[in-house]
Formats: sequence, structure tokens, C-alpha cells
Amino acid sequence: RFFGMSPELAGGSIPDRKKENMTSVSERLDAWTVAKTTTQMTTLSFIEQPVLVDEIKGTYRDLKKIKEPVLLHEAQAKCYAYIYALQNGLDNIRIRVTYCNLDTEEKKLFEKDFFFEELEDWFLGVLARYRKWADYTCEWNEKRTESVQRLAFPYPYREGQKELVTYVYQTIYHQRKLFIEAPTGVGKTMAMIHFALHHCVQHQLPRIIVVLPFLTLAEQLQKEYEHIFPEILVDHSQENLPEAARELAARWDSPVIITTSVRFFESLFSANPQSCRKLHHIANSVVLFDEAQSLPASLARPTVAAVNALCEKYRCTMVFSTATQPDFSALPKTQWQPTEIIPEPARLFYQMRRVNAAWCHDVPLAQIAEQMCLEKNACCIVNLRRHARKLFELLQERLGADNSIFLLTTDLCPAHRLATVAEIKRRQREAARCIVVATQCIEAGVDLDFDRMFRAMAPLESVIQAAGRCNRNGRLPGGGCLTIFRPEEGRLYPGDSYERGASVVMNLWADCDNPELSDPALVQRYYARYFSGETGEGKLEEAIQKKNYKEATKNYKLIKNAGVSLIVPWEGAARLFQKVSRAVEEGGVTAELLREAAPITITCYDENAVRACASPLTLRKGRVTAETGTFLLNHGFEEWYHSVTGFAPSDNIHECLMP
Repeated sequence: RFFGMSPELAGGSIPDRKKENMTSVSERLDAWTVAKTTTQMTTLSFIEQPVLVDEIKGTYRDLKKIKEPVLLHEAQAKCYAYIYALQNGLDNIRIRVTYCNLDTEEKKLFEKDFFFEELEDWFLGVLARYRKWADYTCEWNEKRTESVQRLAFPYPYREGQKELVTYVYQTIYHQRKLFIEAPTGVGKTMAMIHFALHHCVQHQLPRIIVVLPFLTLAEQLQKEYEHIFPEILVDHSQENLPEAARELAARWDSPVIITTSVRFFESLFSANPQSCRKLHHIANSVVLFDEAQSLPASLARPTVAAVNALCEKYRCTMVFSTATQPDFSALPKTQWQPTEIIPEPARLFYQMRRVNAAWCHDVPLAQIAEQMCLEKNACCIVNLRRHARKLFELLQERLGADNSIFLLTTDLCPAHRLATVAEIKRRQREAARCIVVATQCIEAGVDLDFDRMFRAMAPLESVIQAAGRCNRNGRLPGGGCLTIFRPEEGRLYPGDSYERGASVVMNLWADCDNPELSDPALVQRYYARYFSGETGEGKLEEAIQKKNYKEATKNYKLIKNAGVSLIVPWEGAARLFQKVSRAVEEGGVTAELLREAAPITITCYDENAVRACASPLTLRKGRVTAETGTFLLNHGFEEWYHSVTGFAPSDNIHECLMP
């Protein structure tokens, strides 16, 4: 940050391609020489002018609009100037704040001269104000610790939950790598939070990070946790955050954070400075992984290595929670020795057995529709959105335009999906008829309870998650009924790894006529076969070995095809859609507006097909205008977003958009 320092040390914001140019420009700005350089600061000797301390900031803002330096940036320069002047006995010193536009490489400079006494008065005043804040923080932490130590479990215990919480208490005082393997519906999520609070107090850890596999889980848990914690930071790709919260999100500077697996793990493997800003706040945290079975097998080995490093070197406590704990030790060359919180999970699974499973060979969706029509409270989960739409249409043909039939897929935008789940819950509370067709988006964290469940053949973890939505609250004395079937209709699975998992389940079924889903030994056999022969991502592991961070970033992707975003006109948020449409017409699209539109944004996987019905949104950065990867559904296509089924384009395009 001292003038003459290389740009990568001066804030870490300037891209590699501009380092050489920036350095050469900096060297011409004043008449002084660099005497000695370290990684902390550059010691300068000067000829006639005062020593200059330069705070260099990369920005995409229009420099003409910057009339004065940001107070925080100026304060940083003043702190460094005071320390340097104190150490070197200087009577005066000059500071500069340099803004460099990262697109145009234009610069804007702000300089001020200070006497040492002037800087010292200012610096000691800052310390005095900090002391007041630090004293308050210490006092508040003492009160928080006392409160948590008295905290009892805040809810009536579900069946099996009291036993689970007891085991959790026994692990509070030791271990840093733990996993909870317990049946769905037993209340693992709240048990983990209870553990995390007490563990933070016992080990003086400042932060709880909850890592979830799906956006739908983040949407639901945010509402639940807001009843427990006054301050929660939710950070994921579709979260709309105000300006102040975005700065906290960039640094993860919050006591409780909810994020997704994509955001958490891709940040660990990222070479992007913005992603790396949060890494120091992951250290000394309790990290709770809900539904840990969702990690792709091809990335499991480097992911487990990262988890081990966080525990062993960075004082993190990791807790993995799932009904189907992956046996990562079955992976070649993988060290995985977590401590099981529940010493005898098989007994708890047997006690919590609530579902009777039936396995069926090839069954057409029409036959599933016939069986669902006979039920009052039933759900069918299929693997593909086109299968879900076909089954929904078959049910409509048989039951008419009945408001008791629901389609729950990612064809619905997040706000629409939350409203649909709320309506399903209302009907279930009132014992009204409720027939639901869904994809995997319903399987994790969506707290619904059906008497009858149908599940298309899938990886074992998905089958068990579906079972967790059947007789979830134990209302049926004889247990709920789960039918696992293999559809007859064409392509059955969304990807190769998903198909491989389903094939392993088929093989286990062949070994045993009626596999018992409540048997943890079945899960162990499943993962032993699933992980056998897994070679991993060769390019990624090579990049990690060679410390090629850019290649590691490129090859560590939890979602291979992220698709494109499409803003849709859901009637429940019509004003928001109109606001975006007006901004497009007036040329006023901003990054803030795109974040605000996240609740009415869906993901599509064929960009060419999307362009046939929507317009790309662009943002201007400096002199450059670029597409954002987000599209707005064009005028005249509004009817393609349906109030019940969500995005429903014409048949010829739908096949391209939806797997």
C-alpha cells in the first residue's frame, strides 16, 4: 500500500493482465526511489518531497463521479502513514488514494499532507473509539455466553429427538470433525444448531456457518432461523441483499451465515479475489453441512481434503448431517475419519421406521396417475421436469381443473415455489385433499407430510429423502406407503452420475427382493459400490498439485452447466416484473436490480432456445457493455408463465429448455 508496492499487494484487486502496466504507471508518478521491499510494506527514501503513502483501489465506477476519496480508504492510508512516520521519526508525510478503473485503466488521485502531531491525534482518537466498541463487545459476549449456557432445547421433542440431543451434548467438548446419521424427520437441523451454539461458547468460536445443498433449503431455513437468531446473513447466488449487507456477504462478517454448497466450496477453490475475501472468516467457525450426501463423487476427494485442512489447520469444527452419510473412506487415497455423534444409528433408524416400501419394475406414468387419483394426500417425485409435467397433465385429465393438484418444480420461480409450498402446508393442516407432483427440489428440507409417496428410481440418497416426506410426523399407526418404480418413458435420469447412483440401487435391489431403507448397512454398501472405481477430476487434482489456482477454479464446479437466468412474470410479483421491464426500456438495468429480481428468476439450460423468447440484459462497466447471462421474457410471451405450472413454453421449445 506504500507507493511503489506491487499492485497485487496493494489491495489485491488488480487483474494480472494489468499488473505490468499499473506498475510502470506508478513508477512515473513521483520522484522517489524504493529502498527495500517486504511483503508487509515498502520502505522508502525520498529526495526532496515528503514520503508518500499510496492506497491503491481498483474499481469499476465512473471516476468522474468520484469527487473525494471514500473515508474508509483515506483512513487506511492515514493509519499506514502514522505507523510509518512513527517508526521513522518523520515530522510530516503525504498520503494518496489512487482509484484505477479496471476496464479503462484510467486513474484518479487524491493527495493530502499531514504533520505527525496531526496524524497522531487522529490515530489515538480512532483507538479510543475502538476501545469503547471493544469493551461493549466483550461485555455483550459475556452476556451471550451466560445466556447460551442456560439454554435448553427450545421446542417440544419429536420422536427420537431427545435421544439425538443427548448424544449431541456428549460431543460438545471434544472433536472437530463429526457427523450425524439419523432418519429424516427426527429434527437433525435444530439439534445441530443447538450443538453449534454450545460448542461456540465452549471453544470461543465466533461464527456458525450453515451450508445447504439447494436454494430451496436456504429459502426455508432462513425463515426458521430468523425466529432464533436476531442477525442472519444469507449469501447465495439469488439472494437480494441491500448495499450494507452485500459488504458483509463479501467478507462473511456475521455471527450466523446461511449459504449453499456451491458458494462455500467453490470459494475454497477459487482464485477470484472477491471470493477469497471471506476465507479468513471461515477459520475458527462451526460449519454445519445439512444434507451432506449431495456432494458430487467426482469432486469428493479434493473436497474431503479441504474439509480435513479446515479442521486440522484452521480450527474449524465440521458437522455433517444426513440420513445417508456418504462413506468417503471408500474413495481411493482419501483420509476420512469423522466421529459419529450417534453411537448406534441402526437402533435409532429402527425405532423411527415410519414407511413401508414396495419396489416395482417398469411402470408407465399413466398407471401412477391412476393410483394417485385414489389418494387424498399423495406425492410423486420424478427425476425430470418433462416427466413431472406429463404426470401433472395426466392427473388433470382424470380429476379436471381441481385446485387440489400441485406441480412443484424449478419451472416455478423461487417466490412462486415458496407460495405453492405454503398452500400445500395449509391444505395438509386442514386435512384437505392434496395431490403433488414434484422433482428433486422437494426432497431436502421441505417439511411436507404425505400418506402415500411414489418415487421414480433414483440414487439411494434421493429415495431415502423421498421416504422422509411420507408419514413424516408418524401420524399413521401402520406406517406410510412408499412405492419405488422405474418409469417406462424414454430417458430417465438428468445426468451420468445420477444414472450411476440409480444403477447401484437397481443392483442392490437385485441382490435383495425388498431392500430395507431404514438399515444403515444398506447405505454403506451403496456408497462402497458407488465410489468404487471413482477416478475423480484429473485436471482439477493436477491443478491443485501444481498450485495452478486459475485451473483449479476452472475445474472445481459443483454445477457443471449453470444455465442462464430468465426473469418471469409470476402474477404474485407482477410489480417487480414491471419494474425490471421499465428499467430495460429506459436503459437503467443495474446489478442491484438483477439481485432484486432473484425471486422471479428461473434457470434454463439451453441459451439458444431462451433467446427465441427472451431478450438478454446488459450492464455497462466503464466503456464496456456486456451481457449478464440473465434474460427477460419478451412481451407477447407472458402466457408462457402459468400461475400453476410455472414456465411452460410451447412444446417444441420446452424439450430444449427442460431436462
